Amino acid sequence: MPLKFSFRDMKLGAIYNQLAPFAKDGSEAESRLKDMLDLQIVTLGQGGGRMGAELARFGFDSWMVNSASSDWSEQNWIDNKRKILLTDPDRGKLEGTAKNAGIGHMIAQKNVQRFKQLALDTQEADFVIVKVALGGGTGNGSLLTALEWISKVRDMVGMRTERGNATIMVVASIPMRDEANPEIWRNTLSGIKVLQDFIDNKKIGTVLPVDNEFMRNFYEREQPLVHQQRTLSALDYSNVIVARTLFEALCIPLLGGQVAMDYTELVEIFSTPGWMTINRAEIQNQDEFNVPVTIDRLFKQNEVFASLDVTKSLAGGIAVITGPRRKLPAASIDSIKPITNDLLGRPPVLHTAVLESSAINDTTSYVLGMSVTPSLPETLLDTLMMRYQQEKERREQLEAAARQSKSKLSGFDDVFSQTAATSQKKRITLDELEIDDSQPIPKKRFTIEDLDKL
Repeated sequence: MPLKFSFRDMKLGAIYNQLAPFAKDGSEAESRLKDMLDLQIVTLGQGGGRMGAELARFGFDSWMVNSASSDWSEQNWIDNKRKILLTDPDRGKLEGTAKNAGIGHMIAQKNVQRFKQLALDTQEADFVIVKVALGGGTGNGSLLTALEWISKVRDMVGMRTERGNATIMVVASIPMRDEANPEIWRNTLSGIKVLQDFIDNKKIGTVLPVDNEFMRNFYEREQPLVHQQRTLSALDYSNVIVARTLFEALCIPLLGGQVAMDYTELVEIFSTPGWMTINRAEIQNQDEFNVPVTIDRLFKQNEVFASLDVTKSLAGGIAVITGPRRKLPAASIDSIKPITNDLLGRPPVLHTAVLESSAINDTTSYVLGMSVTPSLPETLLDTLMMRYQQEKERREQLEAAARQSKSKLSGFDDVFSQTAATSQKKRITLDELEIDDSQPIPKKRFTIEDLDKL
């Protein structure tokens, strides 16, 4: 199912109203959709599937990997031929993993041929995005196997950038902090460890962490998202915003303007090994575009997906999109790159763009910022580790309380510890009732005791 070349043919649902005008209303982007990257999506597990399904609404080729076929019922716009069911004959008819990433990994290894074929199916794509929920069982459990074979096959066919970076992005969601199952936090930390290892070995490009706690807090401060008279949950909102923002970033090279950004530059940012955040700000009713204030707000006050330390960036990018009649002064254009460069800590890779769209009015501008950092903040990792320890200890306390309740009954003389004497009933047959008259009945011999009773 290739990318559709008309927004009318896409099944965007709630995404459409969230898209910025430059990505949907102007003739510039839609007329050049055929020139967009050959992007292909691989989703792992239920959470990854829901994230990836939103981006797949645009028509990108998408594969959905799961161990429970019931999780696919809500994504009917994905071709059933691209839905890969992982099976385990040793488990009989059991599907799913109940959030156990260890079981998920075991099932993935038993289906390694399916992952090899998936890697072959995506080998010619310009770029591959893998989506996974780190707290899950099937998705997180499949992550190591999927990335191993996708990266290996793409290396074999030479799908790397000129700098030698892998053209693979991972979008990984982090659970909300109210999750009480310690295994979910163990899954999350294990998944982060796998991703950091792939980053360090340059087997993947950027990882976009989607902190669902961060997203929920952001969403609660915003206007509730309503689609077809239904208010979307924070998780649905998160999936919509991820798809919207990635597509808007992919539209940047389709626009022209005073300073352009091509796909080679965009891919160079996306393929830089590290942890990435993408931010979008809308600026309204400003007669003068204040570059320092705008850029500072974009990266420090408008982060949506996760809170990262952008001052230590490995790569960055910024795109300003205005209406055709609101051209920025030359001094403002010249200041965008040095100001962004200083704020991001002078990253080795930095690309900028000043673009125009006929769909934007004269009083509105949009700014997209991207930053890739070498690692997740220690504060975030400490929080996740603390949640794991807290929930692990809480479960151990509950189990200890259960054992204590049992010990109070240890001296009770229960009925099951007694051996009851039971009589064995005998079934009488007709033959046993037959009297043998041929044998005389013996006479009784009396004793002194019998006489004493008289």
